[in-house]
Amino acid sequence: MSSPMASRIGVQARESITAPSSQALLKAAHSLQAFTTASTSPILDIGCGPGETTASLLSVYGPRLSPSTKVITTDLLPEMVSMTTKRRDAVLFSGSTDTDGIPAEQWTRVETRVADAMDLSQFSDGQFSYVLAGFVLFFLLTPQQGLKEIQRVLEPNGVLALTSWKESDWMALMHLCFKKIRPETKLPGPPKEWASVEGVKGELVKAGFRDVGVEELGIEMPLDDYEGLVKFNMSWPAIKDVMKDWTEEEKVRVVEVCVEELREGWPVLPATLKGTAIVGVGRK
Repeated sequence: MSSPMASRIGVQARESITAPSSQALLKAAHSLQAFTTASTSPILDIGCGPGETTASLLSVYGPRLSPSTKVITTDLLPEMVSMTTKRRDAVLFSGSTDTDGIPAEQWTRVETRVADAMDLSQFSDGQFSYVLAGFVLFFLLTPQQGLKEIQRVLEPNGVLALTSWKESDWMALMHLCFKKIRPETKLPGPPKEWASVEGVKGELVKAGFRDVGVEELGIEMPLDDYEGLVKFNMSWPAIKDVMKDWTEEEKVRVVEVCVEELREGWPVLPATLKGTAIVGVGRK
């Protein structure tokens, strides 16, 4: 498979997941406390990845924000922060709009930093009006420590909006295939308390959040190239970390096994893999 093809499939698959989930996360935050020019407090995006949540914020709600409101995007992985930084800098260099039609003037409010969601000590108490956490809290070694830090950096009545996973065809496929190569393999995924509406609600209430709301969101991932989709799923940092000590033979074989399973489960292309995300919101 050619590099351009791999890139196209990766972008298509990533956007099919992150675009609707980011929009739902932001809508939940806006419903609880409207984004408005009346507030100049900064907004924090943790576990920013390639910057999809921040981009959605700028695109949909940027015009509602005060010109002086900063958006600070963070991730534990420097390569993810770098992706968001490059995306911002390319738009600012052009002085025009990005591929999503977001004007450069919106990207001027974005700052990028490397930060651990369980240790936000580089930020002050009560610094942020919102904390946005897309598909990140359940990855933490101690999610409650992450929620404690979020509580600390939120201003009074500040809002946390997050997403987690209940289930998905693509992760079920990965679990199945990886165990066929190495039966002892454990792939990262949400613990049971982060994989249900009631579980996520309980975690937020336990951490002291008020006005908690949690709901499910259906997600679809398009499938039009078996190997391309498998290689895209293998490219996620958490998956790559699991495979860091695998032999090249094992890495090749797991791709082959995943392709075989995809062909058996979805024999006709194009097809659609389905998943269920969880969207949660709460107020400090």
